[in-house]
Amino acid sequence: MQQVEQITVAPLPPVKRGFTMTGSTLLLITAATILGITGQLMLKQGMGAMGPLSVSTTSVPMIIWQILTSPWVMGGLLIYGVGTFFGLSRSHESS
Repeated sequence: MQQVEQITVAPLPPVKRGFTMTGSTLLLITAATILGITGQLMLKQGMGAMGPLSVSTTSVPMIIWQILTSPWVMGGLLIYGVGTFFGLSRSHESS
């Protein structure tokens, strides 16, 4: 009868896959999402309140002035920008 030699193989270390999400990361993603949605809704409200706009070469400055003086539009842009900042503040962790 032939004797079989046994070979011992050490187990491989576990492979870390994917991205583990911490509580602070989840909080920032949630805040960025809520702020982004709120900003978009405020922009929609502000632009909708202006009514239909007819664009011509003479009306463009007045339309821009309406947009810049609308609290809904400016607030929406500000809130959307803050949400974008929160979204980008943890982007280095995903790479």
